[in-house]
Amino acid sequence: GASSEEKAIQKFITSFLDADIEGVFAASAPSEFWNYLVEDSGLTSERFFYQLIGCDDAEEFASEVDEWNERFEEKGIDAKDVEIEEKSSFEDDSFSDLSHAMKYADVEGKVEEAYWIELDNFSDGFLYSVDGKWYYGPEWLLDDALYMVYGE
Repeated sequence: GASSEEKAIQKFITSFLDADIEGVFAASAPSEFWNYLVEDSGLTSERFFYQLIGCDDAEEFASEVDEWNERFEEKGIDAKDVEIEEKSSFEDDSFSDLSHAMKYADVEGKVEEAYWIELDNFSDGFLYSVDGKWYYGPEWLLDDALYMVYGE
């Protein structure tokens, strides 16, 4: 988690652009959440990550990361330059699903705030806080992960 919304987004993007899977996990949800899912899957955390995002292996993931790095380089930007274009509060059902998933995965603390955000120059996704720490995860990562926990 991060101390602010902006730092959560920067932490995720930086970890992703560095192909740092553990950093991506840490930036997008509390460790208990990912530990629960990885353990439940019976896979290594790396293999679980690839399966979750739809990559076959490290090579395919590296290729995706290279494409994103090229986009950032072409635009002359880095993670700190990505800004929120639009931010909307979660609907009650979505907030409940997120809260339930965190509780079910034995995450200590409660979801305090949750937003759907649209970013310039990166993937739209979820921005939320648990016990004062902020997390950001793009839809392509968190949507299926949350579904795995709450199953609806």
